[in-house]
Amino acid sequence: MSTDFERGLELDRCLGCSGLWLDVGELEIISAATATAPARSVGELRQRLEGHTAHMNQGPVRYRACPRCRDIMNRRNFGTISGVIIDECPRHGVFLDPEELEAIERFVELGGMALQRRGEEERLRRRELRVAQARQREPEGMSARDWLWWSVFDWFA
Repeated sequence: MSTDFERGLELDRCLGCSGLWLDVGELEIISAATATAPARSVGELRQRLEGHTAHMNQGPVRYRACPRCRDIMNRRNFGTISGVIIDECPRHGVFLDPEELEAIERFVELGGMALQRRGEEERLRRRELRVAQARQREPEGMSARDWLWWSVFDWFA
């Protein structure tokens, strides 16, 4: 166990593999840091992260059990676009393999969280626009069930 005095976090380090356990909410504290050298695009971000994530996630996929509840943890790409695959128990916290914390800190430092949020907002805007366009094209007097089938068909058309 070690303490991150800058953020007031207590980090639990595995003596066997040197991985880190972060309790629920602690990863959010780390990812809330301010970007100091923001990238202007996802492409630039990935290029600048290349050396930090290239060696990660090599080899077979391994699902871990949560050290608290022993349920199998979910694997997810931190920040959607970071390339850092973390193991997460929705109830108890996150396990980071060695060097993943440093890669996440670098991702945050380069403005990855802001780029990710901007991408999510853009996807939401495009979806809302598609829904609005579909509603403008829908025939009058259509039942909700018929509209659902029509909109699904229109989505793929």
